[in-house]
This record gives sequence, C-alpha cells and structure tokens, in this order.
Amino acid sequence: MECMEQHLDALRQQPLFSWMPLQGLNLFQGCFDLTVQELPAGSSSPVQNKIGCLLQGEASLQSDRASRRLLPGELFGAALDSAGVPCPEAGTLAPSPEGCTVVWMEFDILRSVCYRACWFHARFVQEVLALLNRQSAPARSSGRPSP
Repeated sequence: MECMEQHLDALRQQPLFSWMPLQGLNLFQGCFDLTVQELPAGSSSPVQNKIGCLLQGEASLQSDRASRRLLPGELFGAALDSAGVPCPEAGTLAPSPEGCTVVWMEFDILRSVCYRACWFHARFVQEVLALLNRQSAPARSSGRPSP
C-alpha cells in the first residue's frame, strides 16, 4: 500500500472525494482504513469486504458472474440490491496493461458510524449511495441485472 499523501491530487480530482476537506481525508484514513494501492499490469487484488474507487488507469472487476470494466472515479466492491441497500460485491480487480491506482476503504463505512460520528461520514455515505445509483442506472434501464 502506498502513502496516501502521494495521491492527494488524484483523490481530490474524483467527485467522490473532491468536496471533502483534508481533515476529512485524514480522519477517514484512520477510521475506515483508507489506503491507496498502485497495481502494476499483470497483478490482481481480491475484493473482500472493501470498497474500491479507481483513481487512475483502467481495470476490470472479475467475478463468477461477469467481468466489468472500470474507469477512474468508478466504485466497486459494493452494489445495490433490489431494495437499494448496499451489499458487498466479491471479485478480483485486474488492472489494464498500463496498471492502475485504487483507493480502498472498509465496506462497513456504509453500515455503521464510528465513535467520532463526524459530518464527513454522513456526507460520504450519501455520495457513495448516489454514485452506486448512477452506476447501476444503465443496468436497470437496459433490463440487465446490476453488477
């Protein structure tokens, strides 16, 4: 895992994090094990009880059901069930031939509030749910099951 400070510019360019002050990113780093990982071409990383957001490069999320192409700013590791409730999404992240950079966080960020109960958490959960809804909208409108 990489030092998050090296990737602050990439984090701040993503709508999911652009609104959050540096103080919030620092809190999340401790509360939700927010870490950044650079994955070189030919490597892979399992997605287990973590949510990922692709910061740079391209990748694919491979599962038993399908393979899904990911672009910068897209979330993976969580999906919405038929009731709109976030649930873990298992699979393996495989970077493109150029590699990719991912920010990881604990899935529990969507299910529980830490003892600090900061306003960053509530807003972040709203942002994650809105992004998951936008990502699953094309699948719902085409009649395909969401990823």
